[in-house]
Amino acid sequence: MFDVKDKKILSELMLDARIPITKLAKKVGVSREVANYRIKKLEEKQTIKGYYVLVNYEALGFSRQVIFLQLKGVNSKQEKEIINKIANHEYTTYLSPIIGKWNVVFDILTKNEKMLEKVVKEIITPIQQYVDSFILITSNTKGEFFPTKFLGIKKDNESVNKTTKPYELDDLDKNILRELSKNARTDYILLSNKLDVPATTIAFRVKKLQKNNILQGSTISIDYKHFGWDFYNLQLKSQNTNLKEFFEFVKEHNNIIFYYEYLGHENWDIDLGIIAKNTEELKEILIEIKQKFGEEIQIQNMYAVSNLLKDNIVPEGVLK
Repeated sequence: MFDVKDKKILSELMLDARIPITKLAKKVGVSREVANYRIKKLEEKQTIKGYYVLVNYEALGFSRQVIFLQLKGVNSKQEKEIINKIANHEYTTYLSPIIGKWNVVFDILTKNEKMLEKVVKEIITPIQQYVDSFILITSNTKGEFFPTKFLGIKKDNESVNKTTKPYELDDLDKNILRELSKNARTDYILLSNKLDVPATTIAFRVKKLQKNNILQGSTISIDYKHFGWDFYNLQLKSQNTNLKEFFEFVKEHNNIIFYYEYLGHENWDIDLGIIAKNTEELKEILIEIKQKFGEEIQIQNMYAVSNLLKDNIVPEGVLK
């Protein structure tokens, strides 16, 4: 079981994984030692699966594409091998096996149409015989993420598309991002030892990346199931260009933790991330959406997220 203090710790780490332990302890109302102890316990239980940085890929010349993949003629072992192979591709930044029409959803980062074609070919061709179908979504227009709702804590939402002017990373920048992507809580002294660069230089570079909106923050990867939540994705097709009331509903609803909008996709143009304790609760949420907005949106598809294998980690290809 998780008490109020555990939830406060998780909430603060979700909003800033690099928050100093002294500051975190003060916010939660415990000693530094107790805060460290509780974090270690959350890590041991795999409630906290990792710490990672949030990077503005658009400023680095990359755009994000989402691929939904349906497999055929595979057993559990083969499916796992295929999914792990996709997760290990140098331009894959997010991946989760799912239950529904699709077997897996994953995100890739590419710079242009030519690169997109190359990356998709690299991923799909080796497993072509097992691919029944796939859909590529290339035009994510906007979205918002509400990271602490599942804890029963409402905080400011986070925009998922912030843009800025182009920025060129040098080797030190790349090495810093590589290490922080492995563990966003790594301190500057440890980074200094690993990279053989003074800690003051690393601190300066991190501030520069933040100032130029490359480093947009840091967060943690959470296992929702530890809190009794199942995670679902709802795919909707809008029938109305003015959805202001719908998105206000989304922001306030306790069970909706993100939304994305897309342009130009014939099947759906909105994704909702929904958490529910059981299928009855999920059913009530779906009924509520239909009753309130049945004339404005249509539910096209839904799938359950079975396990998050790769969160929004900075892929190695970006750091070449």
